[in-house]
Amino acid sequence: MERDPLRLVWRAAPGLTVALVVLALVAGLPLVLVVLEFVRAAIDAAAFGARQGTATLLRWTLVLPERLADAPIVILPGFAMPRRALPVSMAIGLASLLAAATLMWWVAGTLAARIGRRVRDLLVERVSEGIASAPVGATEEARHAAALGVEAVGRDRRALGLLPALPVFTGAALIASVGWVVLRDIESGLALLLALCAFAYVSSRQSRLRRRLADAERAVASGLLGALADLARNLPAVARHGTQATESGRIAEALAPAEQRADAVEAKALAGAAATALLTLAGPLAVLAASLWASRADALGPGDAASSVVASVVAIGALFALRSARRVQAETTPLFAELGRLLGGFQSRRRSREAPPLPTAGLLQAEEVATAPSQEGRLSGTSFSFALPAHVALTGPRGGGARSAAALIGGQIGPSRGTLTLDGADLATADAAWHARHLAFAGGETWLFAGSLRANLAYGAPESDDLDHRLHEAVEAAGLEPLVERRGLFGKVDPRREPDLADRLLAARSELAGRLGEKGLSGLVAPFDPQR
Repeated sequence: MERDPLRLVWRAAPGLTVALVVLALVAGLPLVLVVLEFVRAAIDAAAFGARQGTATLLRWTLVLPERLADAPIVILPGFAMPRRALPVSMAIGLASLLAAATLMWWVAGTLAARIGRRVRDLLVERVSEGIASAPVGATEEARHAAALGVEAVGRDRRALGLLPALPVFTGAALIASVGWVVLRDIESGLALLLALCAFAYVSSRQSRLRRRLADAERAVASGLLGALADLARNLPAVARHGTQATESGRIAEALAPAEQRADAVEAKALAGAAATALLTLAGPLAVLAASLWASRADALGPGDAASSVVASVVAIGALFALRSARRVQAETTPLFAELGRLLGGFQSRRRSREAPPLPTAGLLQAEEVATAPSQEGRLSGTSFSFALPAHVALTGPRGGGARSAAALIGGQIGPSRGTLTLDGADLATADAAWHARHLAFAGGETWLFAGSLRANLAYGAPESDDLDHRLHEAVEAAGLEPLVERRGLFGKVDPRREPDLADRLLAARSELAGRLGEKGLSGLVAPFDPQR
């Protein structure tokens, strides 16, 4: 399994990921440029739209050149229109832009959700296969992998689906915004680039401080847990000596160093947060100041200045989105790495068992075999041998090792020391499916899996035409018919999943009601409406 979230997303849905990236480049980049162009045109129209050629700024009245007041306005390069038609055209254009942005957002969200669904399906498949292939001795590791798998599957699938494409979206927005400002005014572009670099540096440092603060707070919590556990363990001594009042002070003193470290990191994090907030405003304000300076020499119009400020806000927002994506990736990577390590260990053990087929007959020999304690008991330096196929009885007192030896031969427990061979082949490398087919251990605890009673009774058996017949014979031989009948009478049938069975049940009920009616006993069957 891939340990990097980006590679995992790419492996799960390469085509959809490419489509999302193409959408960012083909639709996202032009949309940002068109929005900025509309802002420029709208501000120019608002500034120069008076018929008398005047505009009011606070209490000052500015007299505009007549050529600006009467000239047609250019909305997009190559598209000019009279100023009288501008309000209606601008309203239509803004509504179209809003619809286009909404449509692009919906398409991007749909693609991200589908990518996340495929990632989740791939995770479920990999985790299920990995845990199912784990050896019996790796039960605790399998449980840990299951917990990590549940946490990984429970992640926001849209956020996972956007991981590869979000840098492209933010990159397109950055290129469009910075390019727009630079083309309008070099000084404004340099100011924006400087502010963006400072913001990126402080933001990166702030992310590291946030991780350090989380580690410091976990250290405080871990120390508190140890102190409280120690208090609970020594509670009789505390009660005997009457030191209840001093325990809180002792615990606080023990936590003081960790809390001081956490406070120091928190102070730095607060300063970094303040610097981040300052630089968030510094970018647009620097562009605004440079634009005002350029407008003094008539080198920059009000529309260009306003659109440059909007472009700087878009650039800052793109950096915020990129930082959010990097945070999601940083939080997800350790989880996927640990899960991949566990599943990789299971897979390597499974590959080690994928050896040439083992013999099905020969001398079964155990030499100085020892096993860990289990429900079947344990073995300690046991040796035995017998030929297969044969009928062999392992006898002895309760807990004497007979069940442990049977479980060892059947592959339910593994040897911690010694060797177990069949015709010279090491059974420790045998695949679990081979064990189940040739050396199965049928005793021990009864296991029940989620599902129907039939699925549990036929667990592991390949589907065949006579499976139900053989299953019925086995149930009859084992004396389980009353149990199966009771479970069937209290069971439920989903007619969408089992329409044939539902039809047969309805037909049987109708036939029973008819027969009871012939004998005047129809009141024993309650009215039944299949549609309800």
